[in-house]
Amino acid sequence: MKQYLLVSVMVFGLAACGGSGNSDTDGAVSSPMTTDIKTNLEQSTGDTAFGQIVINGVSSHKAVQLGDLLLISGTKNHILIDMSLNEARFYEVPDNDFDEIAEYSGMGVMTNTKPIKDAETLGDITLTFEDEPTKDAAFMDFTFSNSYSSSETISTISDTYTEQYGEYYKGYQNLSVTIDSVGVLTGSDDSGCILNGDVSQPKSGVGVFYFEVNIANCDYSGDYIGAGYLEKDNVNYLNLYLYSEKHALNFRMY
Repeated sequence: MKQYLLVSVMVFGLAACGGSGNSDTDGAVSSPMTTDIKTNLEQSTGDTAFGQIVINGVSSHKAVQLGDLLLISGTKNHILIDMSLNEARFYEVPDNDFDEIAEYSGMGVMTNTKPIKDAETLGDITLTFEDEPTKDAAFMDFTFSNSYSSSETISTISDTYTEQYGEYYKGYQNLSVTIDSVGVLTGSDDSGCILNGDVSQPKSGVGVFYFEVNIANCDYSGDYIGAGYLEKDNVNYLNLYLYSEKHALNFRMY
């Protein structure tokens, strides 16, 4: 079952926009998290869709709908959208060679005249960054994925997952994350980042998991919340989306 969605969207020049929020001593912009990811997952009916989004001609953005959450990541931006509030958090990728990591750049609004699953024409959904006017068009192709499994539990996803990210000429980073059978998460990467946290399943029978993770000893240290799910292909991939007041992270680990 495919859904084709046209979205009116602002031009993504977020660095020039400056962003809203507070700056701390290291110059990073931050803003308190207002999206309640856990409650969204608890209230989800299991509606899940996966696809690609083209923004201003750039097709390297991927999107996943988990209930009322719409998570978008790509080479330029990560966007966390709470469709129950029509609220969007924008994060800008500072280094395209490491597009798994993005920095908070400001808030936005999503307005829609139809539910996302029924949107078909330009104007059904509009995504605006702060006060920037909406421009250009984006095309989203959502497909309900056969590789997604709603039968997963904490015990079935318990494993060690790894990813090598970045570009070879700048030095790959190797990240390793372990989830045990009761949901305790530990991990580290080559640069010395240390991850500790907990994983829970907010709704039984829905194979989407809630993550609370503290990351220390690295450039994107902080307290994160997020969502993840297991994608079954030739190998099992853990798709992980984490958000803090300053950063957004997206990893596809196996």
